[in-house]
Amino acid sequence: MSYELIDNETMNKLFLNIEVLSRQVKELSEKSKFTEKEIYTNSEIRELLGVQDKLIRKYRDERKLGFHKEGDKFWYTRKDILQFLSHNHYEAYAYN
Repeated sequence: MSYELIDNETMNKLFLNIEVLSRQVKELSEKSKFTEKEIYTNSEIRELLGVQDKLIRKYRDERKLGFHKEGDKFWYTRKDILQFLSHNHYEAYAYN
């Protein structure tokens, strides 16, 4: 293993690049649909997940997706969506 010394100018450029990237990540997360709201309607969750109403209904009926209901209206919290996604997440297969 070898080590190299970095001069001040190079170090400052690195820090500046990190700061710019950090700002960009923050801006993207602020613009994200998912971080804008805490409660979603049926049509919003369909758009967010990119699926049809029939599939959302199936997830509700199978208790895979949490929801709140009043009359014929359904609402989904950010927590409901995050739980659904985490329970249905599978790690990628790693080839050695």
